[in-house]
Amino acid sequence: TPWASSRTRMRPNGWSAMAPPSIGPRHRTRDGRAAPRETGRIWNAGECPRGRLLSGVHMFVLGIDPGLTRTGFGLLRAGHPPEAVAAGVIRTDPARDTPSRLAELFDDLSAVIAERRPDVVAVERIFTNRNLQTALAVGRASGIVLLAAARAGIPVVEYRPSNVKLSVTGDGSADKRMVGEMVVRRLRLDRPPRPADTADALAVALCHLQTLRVPA
Repeated sequence: TPWASSRTRMRPNGWSAMAPPSIGPRHRTRDGRAAPRETGRIWNAGECPRGRLLSGVHMFVLGIDPGLTRTGFGLLRAGHPPEAVAAGVIRTDPARDTPSRLAELFDDLSAVIAERRPDVVAVERIFTNRNLQTALAVGRASGIVLLAAARAGIPVVEYRPSNVKLSVTGDGSADKRMVGEMVVRRLRLDRPPRPADTADALAVALCHLQTLRVPA
C-alpha cells in the first residue's frame, strides 16, 4: 500500500498512509470493560510503566519526529513483527507566521490522534547540538506535540535521537539511511518510507516497543 503523500493541510482521512484497520477500544479488562487511560503524563525513557500501557489485547504506539516545517508520524501495532498501520508527514508553510504554523500543526496532529487513538505517544527529544534556529523551531513543534497528546489524555515518552538509533540499528551514531533501511527490514515494508521524517517517526515507535520489551 503506498505511503501518504505530504500535505500542507490535512483533511479527514486524507493523511492515512495505509488502509485503516477496524479499530475499536483497545484498553480492556478481562471482563471486557474499558480500562481507564493514563492521563497525558510525560515519561522519560525507561520510566514508562509496562503494566499501565499493556493492559489491553493490543498496543498502538504513535511515533513522532517533530519539526515546524515537517512533523513525521508513524503508528505501529505491537506484534511479531510489529505492524505499520499509518504513517505520513504534517507540513506547514514557511511563508506563514510562526503562531499560525503552530496552530495548524496542533490542529492536524490532534486530528491524527483523535482518529487513530494511540495508547501512547513516543517523541524524539530535541537534539541541542544543532543550529540554534533549527533547535528553536523543533522545540516549539515538540511543545505542540506534548500539548496535543496531553489534551487527548495520552501518555508521552521522550527518547533521545541516539537512543532511537541504538535501539533500531544497534548503532547510536547511525545515519538516516541506515535508520530507514532498518525500519524497512524490521517492519517488512516494500520500500523505505518517504520523506525521511516518516521513517524517523516509525523508528521512534519501534524504539518504544523495544524499550518495553514488546516484540518488535
